[in-house]
Amino acid sequence: MNSNAKIKKQNLIFLLTLLVFAILCFLKDFGSAMSHYNSTLYSFSYKYGFISRGFVGSCYHALNKIVPIDLMTYQSLYVFSIAMTIVLLLTIFLFYYYCLSKCSEENLHNIRMLIVFFSVFTFSNFWTAENLGRIDIYFIILLLISVILVVEDKLAWLVIPLIGICMCVHQGFTFTNANLILALLFFRAMTSKEKNTRKKYLIYFIITFAEICVLFLYFELFSHMSDTGVVNELISTSMNLSKSGHDYNETILNHEILGQGVFEDEIGYHIINLRELPFFLITFCPYIIIFIIFAKRLLKGEKGTQLLGYLAVVLGGLTLLPEMILKVDFGRYAYYTFFYYILIVICLIVMGDNKTIDAFNSVKQSVNKKISFGKLLIVYPLIFMPFSDWFISDITLRLCDIFLPGWLFK
Repeated sequence: MNSNAKIKKQNLIFLLTLLVFAILCFLKDFGSAMSHYNSTLYSFSYKYGFISRGFVGSCYHALNKIVPIDLMTYQSLYVFSIAMTIVLLLTIFLFYYYCLSKCSEENLHNIRMLIVFFSVFTFSNFWTAENLGRIDIYFIILLLISVILVVEDKLAWLVIPLIGICMCVHQGFTFTNANLILALLFFRAMTSKEKNTRKKYLIYFIITFAEICVLFLYFELFSHMSDTGVVNELISTSMNLSKSGHDYNETILNHEILGQGVFEDEIGYHIINLRELPFFLITFCPYIIIFIIFAKRLLKGEKGTQLLGYLAVVLGGLTLLPEMILKVDFGRYAYYTFFYYILIVICLIVMGDNKTIDAFNSVKQSVNKKISFGKLLIVYPLIFMPFSDWFISDITLRLCDIFLPGWLFK
């Protein structure tokens, strides 16, 4: 058996093993229900105008007109959400296959390790009752396709419309996930050796960044309405899509349709977030330390546009800070922090960036002198999975209740 055939067989076995792991995560964490927070968003539609978070609902309503069954029921939406979560997982495996097939042989072990690390956080994430059917799955699918286009350096201009759709799915994409594609575009613009390539990706970056800013400002400031008839219709549709038949999420309607601030309504969650966050930082400090060491080695010796490119990679995750200050979904923000940093390192290694490869190998060697790097990446985070939505994980919340009980804040 030649070397290429052997690698393909190893990759196939690796992906099949990951598939078994994904099925086990499903069996462990499947919530067998869909929250009315997530089902409410499927009532939104562009028939009410170009409203915030209206893209997914518009597609769902259009599909309802085509298929011979009534999709505007909880059971139909529940089945549809399971199907789309499977599509998400298939897209993730497509991304894995692409990375494994494009990666050089000497970096395959590192890529496989990072893929498993990413899978630990991801495979459980969208099966829980809190996250099943969450519209995040749609912009993650589009984002992964966009990332492949940039890494492959083919049809990369398609990123512009794809990211525009991501913004129409959820303008929170601005802070949670746009960092990945913007950092990759900017990195290519700053570090590519060919002048035409630098110019091309700088243009893509500027247009994509401007597109994100314009759509975010529009959805946050100008897409709202005060028509009580529309609101009542949305409430009725939302209740039909809920499991009980009479639930809907008032906070979403108040913010996305009526343009009302919800900070005060969520103050109780903010207090819980402030209590839990220190315990998350303490329990996940090994990864914080590893990242700091990796960032220092990545930036060391760089200057000019090269330094700007690597700075974008290192600082990209900070776009989540505004969400953490103003919003309460800390489980999502913790997940998307790992999402960004794991995937961008995978992308840079697949792209053959020697500085990233050297920095990663150096950190791995340093950690292996004290503890198994592989076990730290794969076994340790399993304890905390799955991440939730408004709180981070059961373990960190339990530690919070034991050592920093809620009555101290009353």
